[in-house]
Amino acid sequence: MYLRLHGSALLERRLQGWVPAHGWRRKIAAILLGFARGVQAIRTWSDLALSVFYSAAHWFLVLLIFLWVLA
Repeated sequence: MYLRLHGSALLERRLQGWVPAHGWRRKIAAILLGFARGVQAIRTWSDLALSVFYSAAHWFLVLLIFLWVLA
C-alpha cells in the first residue's frame, strides 16, 4: 500500500549507500529495488490478476519441464 501511494522514492533513498557497494549489500539493494519497481507496474485489480495468472502459468511450465527432464 505504501509503495502504491508514495512510490519507491523512500526505499531508493535508504538504499542509496548500498547500490554502489560491493558484495551482498549491492545484491540485496538490487533485489529490493527491482521488486519495488516491479510492484509499481501493477495499477489495477485486473493487472494484479493477470500477473498472478502469468506467474502461475510460468511456474507450471517450469514444473512440467522439470518432470520431463527427470523422466
